[in-house]
Amino acid sequence: MGVLKMEGSVIVVFIIVVFVLVAVCVLLFLHKKPNRANGFTVETESGEIAPRYEKMKNIQPTVNMLSLVEKIEIANRSGQSLMLSSYDSATALSTKKFQEITAHGTAIGANLVQGIMPALAQAQTLAQIAQAAPNGLFTATAPLAELMKYSDGTIGSIVMKGGKIASHSGFQEIALSVANPAAVVGAGMQAMAMISGQYYMDKISKQLDGIEHGIERLIGFHHDANIGKLRSIENRMREIVGKKHVDEADIIALQTGIREADSVLMEYSTRLERLTKTGELTEVQVRALWSHLSAVKELKNLQANTEEHELYYSFQICLFANKLMLESKKAEFATRMKMGETEKAMEAFEAFNSMYQQSFISNASNFLDTLYKPINDKAEALVKRQWFESKSAKEKLQLIESIKADLQGHIGVFSDDGYDEEMIRSFTDDSEILYLPSGDGSEQRVFISVKE
Repeated sequence: MGVLKMEGSVIVVFIIVVFVLVAVCVLLFLHKKPNRANGFTVETESGEIAPRYEKMKNIQPTVNMLSLVEKIEIANRSGQSLMLSSYDSATALSTKKFQEITAHGTAIGANLVQGIMPALAQAQTLAQIAQAAPNGLFTATAPLAELMKYSDGTIGSIVMKGGKIASHSGFQEIALSVANPAAVVGAGMQAMAMISGQYYMDKISKQLDGIEHGIERLIGFHHDANIGKLRSIENRMREIVGKKHVDEADIIALQTGIREADSVLMEYSTRLERLTKTGELTEVQVRALWSHLSAVKELKNLQANTEEHELYYSFQICLFANKLMLESKKAEFATRMKMGETEKAMEAFEAFNSMYQQSFISNASNFLDTLYKPINDKAEALVKRQWFESKSAKEKLQLIESIKADLQGHIGVFSDDGYDEEMIRSFTDDSEILYLPSGDGSEQRVFISVKE
C-alpha cells in the first residue's frame, strides 16, 4: 500500500514537471515569435530580415512582397551597381512623364531578338503610372550610357523598409520567384538599345543624304583615287544602315571604312598644316608684290591664287573624309545596339564621343580662320596701299572674303546641325527608369523618362 502511494506521488510530480516545462516553452515561443507579413519573416531575434527556410513549401510567393522593400541593388559583370529605390506617395504626385518600353505592344519580356523590334509607348505622367503600382514602384537615375550596362544584371543586396538588409538568397527563392527586377530592367535596357540602334540608323541615312551636294563639288578636283575611296566607304555604310538584320561582318566593314577614311584625312590635313607652318600662301602674295603691278592687279592675282590653291580643295576633302569617319563610328555604335550588344555598343559610343570632340569638323571654323588670316591681312593691306579708293579693289577684296565664306558654308553642309551633340547628351545626361511589378506578377513593366 505504501509502495502504491509512493508511485502515485511520483507520477503526480512527473506530470506537474512536464506541465511546467510545456508552459515555459509556450511562453518563450510567444515571446520570441517573429513578426510576419505576406508569408515571410520580417525580423528575427538577431534583427536580421530573413525568409522562413524551414517552411518554404508552405509559403505561397506573391508579388506584393515587394511592397516591403525599400531598395533593390542590381549588379553587372563589371562590378558596378545600380540601386532601384521605392517611390514614396509624395513623389508619385510628380507630373514628370515616362514612356513604357514595350514589345509587340505589351510589357517588355526578358528575351529579345533582332527580328522583334521593341518600341516606346505613349508618354504618361508619374501620377498615372503610380495608380497601376499597388505593389510598389521603383526608380533609378543615371546616364543612359550607364543604365545600358545592366542589360545582364543580377540582384545584389536588398534593403527592406526600415533600413535592414534582407537575406539575398532567401528573397530570390520567395519574392523573386514571381518578380525579378534585374531580369526585367535588363530586358528593358536591351530593348532600349535596340530602339536607339534603329533610330540612329535612320538618322545616319538622312545625314548621308544631306551631304550629297558637297560630294558633287569634290568630283571636279580630279583627285579621283581618294574621292573614289571615300565614295566606296559611303556606299558600304548606306548598305549597312539600310539592312534589317546586321551582324559582325557589318561591324568589320564599318571599322575598315573608318581606317580608310582616316588615311585620306591624314593626307589632306597634313597639306593644310604645311600651309599654316611654311607661310606658303604669304609667299605667293609677296611674289605678286614684286611684279610692280597695281594694288587692284595684285588683289586679282591673290583672288585667283586663293581659288586655285590646294587649300580650297584639301579643306573640302578633309571635311568629307572626317564626316565619313564620324558616321561610320556612329553606325558601328547603332549596329551593336541593334544587335543587343549593349556593352560593346557603349564602348563604341565612348569612342565616338572622343572622336567627335577632337574631329576636324568640330574645329573646322577655327582652323579656317587660321588658314585665311594671312590672306585677309594681305588683301586689306593692298586695299590700304592705294593712293585713292578703288571700287574694283573693294570688289576683289569682297571676292576673296566670299571664298572663305564659301568654305565656311561647306562646313555647314558636312556638319550635323547639332545632331551629334544632341545624341551625346541623350546618353550622358541623366535618365530615369521606373520598374513596376503588376498586381499578380503576370507582367513586369519598365518605363524611361521623356526628355524635356
